[in-house]
Amino acid sequence: MNKMDDAQKQAFLNAMRMQENKDESSKGEDVTVSSTVSTDKVETAEDKKETSTERINGLLHRLYDELATLQSYRSDEYTKESWMNFYQAYAYALSVYEMPKPTEHELTEAMDKLTKAKNQLVSH
Repeated sequence: MNKMDDAQKQAFLNAMRMQENKDESSKGEDVTVSSTVSTDKVETAEDKKETSTERINGLLHRLYDELATLQSYRSDEYTKESWMNFYQAYAYALSVYEMPKPTEHELTEAMDKLTKAKNQLVSH
């Protein structure tokens, strides 16, 4: 169980480092804004990227926390059918979490599937 936890932590740290490196390398980019657009409503490409990055980092944190919590669940406590559904959702969520650059959609989908499968677990 500790191996899985260490692997999850490492994958999480790697994802965070990659995101930070991406953010650092994109600083200083020039953004051109059309003069016909009101400047108080203009969101530069860099602003959108930071917002997207913040959302992705938040989803990564939530998914990590959920995976870490669910890691302690035991198959012998649930019906075989509900466990298999849960296990598939867990494996999928873990694979998305370990992706080098998961998208917001992929993270949301993984979290949704995992939450649904967890809520559908049936105890013996």
